[in-house]
Formats: sequence, structure tokens, C-alpha cells
Amino acid sequence: MTIEQVTASLFRKYELRSMKDKSSPDYIKSDLLSKLAYVKRERADKKTQTKVQAEPFETSSIPAWNNYRDLNSDSYSNAVMEYAEIWAKLMQIELRTGAKLTKELADLLSDQADVLGISGFQFGCAKNCLYAYWKYGEELGAAYNAPSDKIKQIRSDVAKRQKESK
Repeated sequence: MTIEQVTASLFRKYELRSMKDKSSPDYIKSDLLSKLAYVKRERADKKTQTKVQAEPFETSSIPAWNNYRDLNSDSYSNAVMEYAEIWAKLMQIELRTGAKLTKELADLLSDQADVLGISGFQFGCAKNCLYAYWKYGEELGAAYNAPSDKIKQIRSDVAKRQKESK
């Protein structure tokens, strides 16, 4: 769902709530459409979670990834970690079928992976997290035109923090 669709949906809901007669055909129709959209999204989220359940997260370093997960255990950060893993697993499945990792493919799978309703800031955090820890982080960076020196710096910082934490 795009930001425009979400905004339009919220605006429609606000307009309809302000109507005095909630039994109007327009209100009933909108309410049913809203519930239908929710059920469809919920089903899509369950399909996504089922699809990635058996897929291992391919990290460049399992101990580093586990340590990073442990450091980001609050609910906000954990949502980033969960989203990053689901997104990476969806991309891995596509890569295994021979697909090329493009920005368009990454964006499409990003939307599918968003079963938690992350923010734009969380998306950026997840992207940087995957640049640093995911086996295909450099390819993802190339898809988003991230400078390779930025990715190298992120990976270098991660390695430095790993050494310091031991």
C-alpha cells in the first residue's frame, strides 16, 4: 500500500466518522471495504511469514548478527531486525531463482516484508543493517546506489565494534 493510498484511506475514515448517520450506505460500504482490505493484508502477511519461515538468514557472520540482534532488543529496534530478516529472506528466495537484485525488486519485496508497519526511519535502519550483516549487503547497496565506500565503512564499523565487545 502506498503512502497516498494510506492517506486517502485515513482521510475517508475521518470523513465517515464525522458523519452523524453511521448507518448510511456510504459508511457501511466504506466500513466493509476497510475490513476487507485489512483481511487481505493479514492474509498476505501470513503468506509472507509462511514463505520465509524455513528460509535461513544468510549473514556474513552469525556471531556478529546474533550480537547485533541482542543489542537491539527493545520493541522499536526489534521491529527493524524482524523486518530486515523477512526482507532479506524474501530477496534470497528470489536470488536463488536467478533474479537480479534491483531497486525495483528490493522495493517490491520490502513492501511484502513489512508485516509490522515500519516507519521510513526503520526502513533506513534495516537497509543499513543488511548492508552490514547480510551476505548480499553489497548487492543491495548497489541496487540502492549506496556508495561502496559507505558500505565498506559500515562493515568496518561493525567489525571494530565486534572486536571491542570481545
